[in-house]
Amino acid sequence: MSDQVIDQQLDILVQQLSFPLSKIELLEQAESSGMDDDILILLRALPDQDFESKQEIIYHLGEIDPLPGAENIWG
Repeated sequence: MSDQVIDQQLDILVQQLSFPLSKIELLEQAESSGMDDDILILLRALPDQDFESKQEIIYHLGEIDPLPGAENIWG
């Protein structure tokens, strides 16, 4: 899945959210919205905390380091 498609799906998801929300609430919303497995993997890697805004989620997603060989998975 391309980064552009992931970004589009994340935008769709965060527009549906009511803040603040916990990581568990975020994952539940993503799963019930039928988000792709790639999105769910990213969201599961987020820190276990409450999120106050879309920008906070995006910030933490940017801090996720890909695992070695991830270029083969995400590319």
